[in-house]
Amino acid sequence: MHSRGGGAEEKRKIMWLDWGTVCLSKENGELGVRKLREFNEALLRKWCWQMLVERGGLWYRVLTCWFGERRGQLNTWETRGSAWWQSMNRTRQGVRLSDTGWWLNNVERVVGNGENSLFWRNPWLEGGLLIDRFQRLYDLSEYKEASVVKMFELGWGVGGDAWSLRKRSFAWEKELVGECIRLLESVMLQEAVDDSWG
Repeated sequence: MHSRGGGAEEKRKIMWLDWGTVCLSKENGELGVRKLREFNEALLRKWCWQMLVERGGLWYRVLTCWFGERRGQLNTWETRGSAWWQSMNRTRQGVRLSDTGWWLNNVERVVGNGENSLFWRNPWLEGGLLIDRFQRLYDLSEYKEASVVKMFELGWGVGGDAWSLRKRSFAWEKELVGECIRLLESVMLQEAVDDSWG
């Protein structure tokens, strides 16, 4: 603590506190003021999680009426909306957060039958979103909004229709397809199990 006072003895002194000290808990004898940025990020992450798992609530139905739904998921790629909605999308994308990779590192799509998981846009494989890892393939794909099971049914092995691209591919693009195929070799879908978030 640093104190700083006026010139005369009879004047009250102003007490200056370090912000880190102000944010210490009351149990430690300090003020217990929360760090606003971290607290706000935690609340936004909680809302993002609730959008994924609590679909029966009134708030979720209101949001789906406004922004729509894709494959049983709230259309979080919609960019229009309030400052709150834009903050929600930035939170999911890890933009302007104190820990930019938190969402993708801690939330994943657990694929069962693959019906309600988006192949390119859901974090269902280790290493992040396929749209980020294979941006060029996504750009050329004829199946940008396909579910995991749809891509599986099209055939995601060598020569499969899942790799139908909008143009003839270059050698380096074929190498990307091969890399993605190798990534998918061990994936097993479970017909009787629904997809979930974990």
